[in-house]
Amino acid sequence: MLKLINDFQTKLDLNQKGLKALGLNQEALKMLSVGYCDDTPKELKGSFTFPVENDKQEPVGIIGYKKSKETSFYGDVSKGIFNSLALKIYKKVYIASFTDALNLISKGKLNSVTLFSNDLTAFKSIEEVVLIGYYDNMLIEALKEANITILLGESEKLKFKRKSTNEKFRHVNEDELIYSANKLKYHVRGMATISPNKFRVIIAVEKNKQFHTDRVDLISYRSKVTYARDLAMNLDLQPKQCEKDLLAILQYLDDYIKEIMHAHETKPVELTDEEIAQAKEFLKVNNLMQIIGADINSMGYSG
Repeated sequence: MLKLINDFQTKLDLNQKGLKALGLNQEALKMLSVGYCDDTPKELKGSFTFPVENDKQEPVGIIGYKKSKETSFYGDVSKGIFNSLALKIYKKVYIASFTDALNLISKGKLNSVTLFSNDLTAFKSIEEVVLIGYYDNMLIEALKEANITILLGESEKLKFKRKSTNEKFRHVNEDELIYSANKLKYHVRGMATISPNKFRVIIAVEKNKQFHTDRVDLISYRSKVTYARDLAMNLDLQPKQCEKDLLAILQYLDDYIKEIMHAHETKPVELTDEEIAQAKEFLKVNNLMQIIGADINSMGYSG
């Protein structure tokens, strides 16, 4: 497999026009070991080639990619990673389908990868991932178990306003929440960056025009206790009551992020009349199953 990949790299200049259309700079071409197949194997003929590697960075397969965005596969990519080198270089990566990852890389995000399984063995040094274009519960659970922070891609962020039945909580904007309790106002900032396993926020507590402001990790017992102790000392409060208030905020934020994830997962897709007509025509093509199979493979991750 390695010999084949190296051979393809020597033929990269055979399709200069297509190479330019890829939009990849020299750094990306080298990092991805991009090549070109002009002959055999037939699965890759006429395609730019991209190695798929296992967690040890050993090549296990090759993705073929044409200007028409048609993808093909050679070898066994079922447990591989596209752009596995990024996992050795970066602490934060984007996880996307192959075509989306390639597009991100062309825009300078060299830390974009595609997973073909939910095996995160190669993610030992990764601290944060951004999910682009798809959400798979098994992947999310695997990331949580690995204690990796999960974020939503910019284009996938859901503009969500919580309709709270609890009058103690009020949303100022997408990034700030106010919790009122015991004649105190807790200004919680950083709402836009929280995720299922990341609840680090800045809380400014107001009492009679006096303030205590600090950063707190609400899922860390030590962080909560330290914040509550300092808050109680500065504003002459009871530490235990402060801890209860922080717990109430955590519970609210946990419900908030769960509703966001649920709303995204269950959001219905409505097709236009034109799209419905196109879909009906598509169902009539002769090689329908082959096209669907190729599309499923190009999505990159399956769980």
